[in-house]
Amino acid sequence: MCRLGHLGCVTFSNIHENFVMLLTYLWILRNLIATKLVPWRTIGSWSPGRLSPHLPRMTASFVGDRLDTRPRLALSRQVTLSSVFGDGSAEVVRYRTTMITRFRDESALLLIDVQIGVDVLDHWGGPTGRRNNPGAENTMASLLDMWRGAGLPVAFTRHDSREEASPLKFSLPTGAQKPGFEPVDSDIVVKKDVNSGFVGTPLEITLRRRGISRLVVVGFFTNMCVETTVRMAGNLGFDTYLVPDGCATTNRVGPDGSDHDPELVHQMTVANLHGEFCTAMDIGDIASLVEADRPDLTRSQGNE
Repeated sequence: MCRLGHLGCVTFSNIHENFVMLLTYLWILRNLIATKLVPWRTIGSWSPGRLSPHLPRMTASFVGDRLDTRPRLALSRQVTLSSVFGDGSAEVVRYRTTMITRFRDESALLLIDVQIGVDVLDHWGGPTGRRNNPGAENTMASLLDMWRGAGLPVAFTRHDSREEASPLKFSLPTGAQKPGFEPVDSDIVVKKDVNSGFVGTPLEITLRRRGISRLVVVGFFTNMCVETTVRMAGNLGFDTYLVPDGCATTNRVGPDGSDHDPELVHQMTVANLHGEFCTAMDIGDIASLVEADRPDLTRSQGNE
């Protein structure tokens, strides 16, 4: 019987356990170097202790876009490593990757309510109804062409309102898609009747079944259905990107009768979303990410 303690016993079992530990640490080190990590915080865990009950309780926690099944860890943007030894001592190292990785087949372009009825401005903004960003549709169309050209997944929400007076009803001509934004057979299309694309629809389960974990969001209106869907996407754990240039809204009349300018409403909504529920980015950066990783860009999404 060995009396030298856990680290002092030189037996076949110890050699095996130390070899497994060494391989695990080498694999982790490889990922740290490959993914350019900086300090961050703990999120979940995995324990190689299953391989041997005598190993220190190590946890390696990852959240990311790809799953490496060798040690059942995800190659990621965030990682925590910790070891707890028999004497109760612990080592904890926390990391975060800063770069935004390339959009691949786990990244869907989500177009929200690109329907003719969004242009019935007196319904949305009253007698002074007006909208901002007249170029939003051009940005959406450019992104749609880009996604289709790269063979990446595309998703649409289409609004069939519960409200009797709404122009966004399938039974009305104004409920139709705007020209150039008709879905094709391979697209994900969900019908909704409230603001969020996730409430009362199969959107979440459809995205997850397709292996989609990242969303690039555009559409109407910035402060209504776009905002509600982006908030829920972030809370559901999707890596979410908002393209403000591909969104638009109308003026809003407050309870005191104040007429709030649509550009101000738009900008305030983007400010509320960015850094908490999503990362807001311009179309140029989004386009570059279809081609390659961007180590100079940083995700800015909370609740992780």
